[in-house]
Amino acid sequence: MAVLRSLLSLTVLAGFGAAAPVIYQQTPLLTPSKVIYQQTPLLTPSNIGVLDEQEWILRVNTTFDAVNLKDKPIQPLESYGYLDFHHYSIFDPKAAAAAGKLNKSDVDCAVTQPNALLIQPGNQTTSAIIQSNATALEGTNLNPFFDFVSLSFKPLAADVDVIFIDLFSWTIKDGKAENVEELYVGFLPESDGSFLGWDLEPRAFIDGWGKGSNWVELRGYDEDFNPMPFCVDNIVVEYHKTGNDE
Repeated sequence: MAVLRSLLSLTVLAGFGAAAPVIYQQTPLLTPSKVIYQQTPLLTPSNIGVLDEQEWILRVNTTFDAVNLKDKPIQPLESYGYLDFHHYSIFDPKAAAAAGKLNKSDVDCAVTQPNALLIQPGNQTTSAIIQSNATALEGTNLNPFFDFVSLSFKPLAADVDVIFIDLFSWTIKDGKAENVEELYVGFLPESDGSFLGWDLEPRAFIDGWGKGSNWVELRGYDEDFNPMPFCVDNIVVEYHKTGNDE
């Protein structure tokens, strides 16, 4: 296995078996002060959390399942709900596998049925970007700087020794990056070249990761830095009311 970058801190997660993801954390990190998060109940089927008037928090779990993809199982995605997406496709894994466009071992990309997101990088510099959708947020009284809570993700099956997925959380104001946090996750393949999916809450490993973000970047690559495809589902973010002082 190739040695990637200068890694100063490493934590191996327990309970996932031999193919457990591995967290790589670079230090020092620009980490905001500790924040107590209000856990709000989720409403179904909208998956929009209750706005807590005292804590000023709206939790949104975006599952991407409201789009009908029966006619075309893989389609480009530019926006969904309060979020904009760059270099993402929305897809129905079962339908894509049935059409021969996806390995059957990757139908579990959709943690909630039927859809998920697909990232297929075209070159070494292409990253997948998640941003606030300013148009969708108009009139909501919600701050466009959100707290990134969690996501479900996994690499697609491949004949490699390891796949890394980098996660970057940016706070960009007036064209300048005021804060950036990084997290690197390594996935080891099963014997058939498939990968286990994982539900990740970055702030469980780095206190305050993703707080006050308006730009979240993901990219996948193998041990030789070749870009690799992966899938994402169930993106959870928290919004605060405009003008809330924290």
